[in-house]
Amino acid sequence: MSRREEKRKKTNANRKESGLVTKESLCAVGALFSALAFLILCTNEALFGESIGGSVFDFLIGVFGVCAYPLFLGTFYLCGTSLIGKRFIKNRKAFAFFLLGVCCLLLIIHVGATYSWGLDGYVARCFNAPMAEGTVTVAGWMGALIVYALSAVTTKIGAIIILAVCMLFLAYLSYITFKNGEVAVEKKAKKTENGGSAYGAPVEIPLTQQSQQSETIMQDAPTTQPSYTQPTYASETA
Repeated sequence: MSRREEKRKKTNANRKESGLVTKESLCAVGALFSALAFLILCTNEALFGESIGGSVFDFLIGVFGVCAYPLFLGTFYLCGTSLIGKRFIKNRKAFAFFLLGVCCLLLIIHVGATYSWGLDGYVARCFNAPMAEGTVTVAGWMGALIVYALSAVTTKIGAIIILAVCMLFLAYLSYITFKNGEVAVEKKAKKTENGGSAYGAPVEIPLTQQSQQSETIMQDAPTTQPSYTQPTYASETA
C-alpha cells in the first residue's frame, strides 16, 4: 500500500470516530434536556421554585401548549434509542406519517378551542395564555402560527377543512407505507427461505438410496474385456 492510501484510510477512520462522538454527544444532550423539560412540565414550581421552574413551565406551555408533554417525551425516546443504537420501530416512514396526521388533529382541536378568539393578536394571545389568562392552548405559539396563516388566507372553518384533508391524506400514506413494508418483509423472508433450502446445508441421502444408486451405475456401466494379442517371435516367422 502506498502512503497516500494509508493517509486516506486514517483520515476516513478519524472522521468516522469524530462523527460518532458528535452524534453520541448530541443525543446525550438532547436526552438530558428533554428529560429535564418533561420533569419541569410535570412538577411546575415544586422542584425548581417559582423563578426557575415556573418561568420555564410558562415558556414551554406558551410555545408548545399541551403538545409540549408528548413532544419532549418523544424527543427523549428518539435521543435515547439513537444513543443506545437500537431501533424499536421498524417502519419509520409509516410512523412519521402517522405522527403528522396526529399533529393535524391536534391543530383542529386547537382551532376549535380558540374559535372565538379574533385574529388580531391571536399568536401573542396563545403564547401569553398561561400567564395572562390562566388557560392552556393545545398547540401554543407554534400551532398558532399555522392556524393564523390558514385562517388569514381563508377562515377558521377553512383552516379546519384544510387540516382535516391533510389528516386524512397522511393517514392514507401511513397505511400504504405500513402495508408495503409488511409485503417487503414477507418477500425477504420467502427469499431467505428459498435460498436456505437451495444453497444451504447439504441434503442427506439415505443409505438404501445410495446402495440403489451404486447398483444402477454398475449395471449401466459397459463391460469391456481386455484384448490379449499373442506375441510373435523371430524364429516362428522364419
